[in-house]
Amino acid sequence: MTAPPLLGRLYTMGSLDNDDEGFHFAVKNRLFAATLSGVDRLKVDGVTVDLSQVRLASDGVTRPAGDLGDGIAFPLRAELIVRVAGTRLAEGSHELEIAFQAEPFGDLVFDARDVVVAASPERVAVPRDRDDDQSVAAVDARRQFLVERTGVTPTHLFAGSYDPHETRGNIEHFVGVAQVPVGLAGPLLVNGEHAQGEFLIPLATT
Repeated sequence: MTAPPLLGRLYTMGSLDNDDEGFHFAVKNRLFAATLSGVDRLKVDGVTVDLSQVRLASDGVTRPAGDLGDGIAFPLRAELIVRVAGTRLAEGSHELEIAFQAEPFGDLVFDARDVVVAASPERVAVPRDRDDDQSVAAVDARRQFLVERTGVTPTHLFAGSYDPHETRGNIEHFVGVAQVPVGLAGPLLVNGEHAQGEFLIPLATT
């Protein structure tokens, strides 16, 4: 069975994954505000999952799929995590079928196909701060990361003389500044609209 185009958009592609308890996937409300009042069934690759093993988590609240009580609020743009305990999925493609009740829409059923990918070695990432990546702490963390990864402590790179926040929007993962040789040209006579007189002109080279 194929879900109607709009209903099929509820499933978050790429969310299917194993965890310590079993596996999980995500459903996001991209349609209309609703209340989930019950789960009728969940099938994985055509096999019905025991709902006693299923938990629904949303906005810090987790409830058993078989007993949602007064229901779970599912406002627009909210994400619902469906967790299934006791079973881990093999790597590769899997087909999910979810049947549930939602007010004010009634009974809804949709299919989704997703893939469990092989776990990859954890990638070492450059430290960053999502809230303030130009903060002193964020810059210092990257500098320490650089020293530890390379075994070299730069002599001049860390000796910047201005606020790292001035780099916002112009560079990522800021750690310092590079010095380049600067010479002087002139004095040059300038007779322009905004400046007149003799000026020394800085010239930089690599």
